[in-house]
Amino acid sequence: MTQVFLSYASGDKDLARRLAEAIGEAGFSVWWDPDLQGGEEFRDKIVEKIHEARVTIVLWTEASIKSSWVRSEAEIARERGTLLPVRSRAVTVAVIPPPFGALHTVVIDDEAAILRSLEARIELEDAARAQAAERRRARRRRRRALVAGATVTVVAAGLAWALVPPLRISVGDTVRRAWYRAFPCEHRAIFFGREGLGRRACVTPPEVFAFRDCDECPEMVVIFGSRFRMGSPAAERGRDRDENLIEVEVPDFAMGRSEVTIGQWRRCVAAGVCRELPSAPELTDDGFPVGFVAWHDAQGYAKWLSDLSRRRYHLPSEAAWEYAARAGESAARFWGPDSSEACRYANVHDEAHRLSRPGERWSSPLGTSHLCNDGFARLAPVARLAANGFGLFDTIGNVWEWVEDCEFPDYRANPRDGSAYNPPGCRVGMLRGGSFMSPPDSARSANRFRGGRDRSSTQADFGFRVARSLD
Repeated sequence: MTQVFLSYASGDKDLARRLAEAIGEAGFSVWWDPDLQGGEEFRDKIVEKIHEARVTIVLWTEASIKSSWVRSEAEIARERGTLLPVRSRAVTVAVIPPPFGALHTVVIDDEAAILRSLEARIELEDAARAQAAERRRARRRRRRALVAGATVTVVAAGLAWALVPPLRISVGDTVRRAWYRAFPCEHRAIFFGREGLGRRACVTPPEVFAFRDCDECPEMVVIFGSRFRMGSPAAERGRDRDENLIEVEVPDFAMGRSEVTIGQWRRCVAAGVCRELPSAPELTDDGFPVGFVAWHDAQGYAKWLSDLSRRRYHLPSEAAWEYAARAGESAARFWGPDSSEACRYANVHDEAHRLSRPGERWSSPLGTSHLCNDGFARLAPVARLAANGFGLFDTIGNVWEWVEDCEFPDYRANPRDGSAYNPPGCRVGMLRGGSFMSPPDSARSANRFRGGRDRSSTQADFGFRVARSLD
């Protein structure tokens, strides 16, 4: 593993070389772009090495403060907690781009100070790694204890089932919570012995914990968090290069049971908070999902709900959205890998949509239509098709859903704690889930869609659903 990654502008190569040589002579392994091998993908290798390095030194000079790539590398290192900024004497702290100018920055001439800071960072990181390993061991111990406790609780609940009805209800809730925490959905197959329910154990939920905070608030479903693999495997059909598999720990949260509807949006408009949005002439029913939504519109609606309920509503992070959309299923879609089964669960580009365009040849760079018919030529009212294993409707199809995160070309920059990647000054946002126009290659849980030119972009199939913190 490389100890130090060196980030610099191309015009500062001589300065970077001297710094790299000094670091190497002090006994630290250092990587900078002259170490690239022929044929390697430049962007992918840079991001990989930043994530591998224990310390990232960013060299701020008159050239690098103008470099968007150096700022991106610095942002990744800051998010990971590995940033060590160094500046030339020609650059003052005041001209270093925010938020990096607020950090203590070592002058490049003071090699002793750089090496002391480097050694201290690595020692601190060693201690953090030891603490993280202990936390992982503690989590395993808690999970084993949870399984044992759940087993005892199930036996006790069975004895109380016919004797004490109130206790029966309380114990049942405890067991369900333990079940969802202890076992990822695809592993619950061992408890089902009939009708091939193994992989399907999560498509129809046994029970959903739902609530509504106020009359104007949408119905929310409690999602019990866990660790899961975000992204898609290399063999998944339709996979894009920005879907690298990563492990993310998602906390407990609540998610809107369906996409925000026209009726729910109109209540916000009537309150004088949200703006009137255009809609297709056929969309007169309040039960259809709202469209033509910009990211900023969705933020305003979430703030309105927060003010009404005095709870913290927000857009879900990409990680939280994908975790909820998958409902424990690791295949391309929450119902499994077969796209032809989509019409039971998702309003997508299918025969109904294709046949609604007589004389017009449908073409898409992503693929052909789904080989089924869901009965909806365009948008469908929410919650008309089957829910996923967490009780959520339309996580794939109907309208694209805005998430909190900023667009970024590589999944590996996403935080591992389930929070959103949303740096200051972000211009372009992300949407997830596909829409009624999405062909099979696009209608997948891992698929990501860049939200137009900027976060003010709108389309007829741009919508959203809200999330809420449980603390």
